[in-house]
Amino acid sequence: MKLGYALGKPTEYSIRSLAIGIGRQSYMVLDNIGVVFRANEARAWFAKKHSLEKTLLKDYRKAWIAYAIKLVTEKAQALTISAQSKKAKVERLHAQTKDASAKLGRTVIAK
Repeated sequence: MKLGYALGKPTEYSIRSLAIGIGRQSYMVLDNIGVVFRANEARAWFAKKHSLEKTLLKDYRKAWIAYAIKLVTEKAQALTISAQSKKAKVERLHAQTKDASAKLGRTVIAK
């Protein structure tokens, strides 16, 4: 959410980009929320963290995912986005409207 706010993107878009970016190991999708790195950086970090030689690291997927999550967490913690910002209030109102609409629809269908 914070990374999306910093780039002017809605929360839903940010969460989707995070899930798809990590799930598909897509640099381009993660770039949508401001997370940029190279596979070599991920492998080197993972190998160092687990006391492995970079050349012996076989599970590149695990290294890539762990590094991406580390970067996302670090960047999000560095941002101070207020939950009271205008954008947050508008998104909260939009979510409440969608919830109320769905509840009304279920009520009408039930009768």
